[in-house]
Amino acid sequence: NRHLYSWAAAISYALGSRWGLSGEVSGQTQPGAADTAQFLWALSYNLSHRAVLDAGSAWGLRAASPDTTVFAGLTLLFK
Repeated sequence: NRHLYSWAAAISYALGSRWGLSGEVSGQTQPGAADTAQFLWALSYNLSHRAVLDAGSAWGLRAASPDTTVFAGLTLLFK
């Protein structure tokens, strides 16, 4: 079966004018494969109205999910 179903629920909170905190629960299910699910949190910092740095980590909630993941990124807005 080639159908893959993904789900997610997230919340974010401003920690002032430049900082933010986010949390998310997400997962995937596919017939014939083990389900995955994870919880992640991230901290973001607005460098400007066009650039945001973020970093965080995720923890697997199911046996088929990775135990721990660490990430960091940069988001740029182009007009």
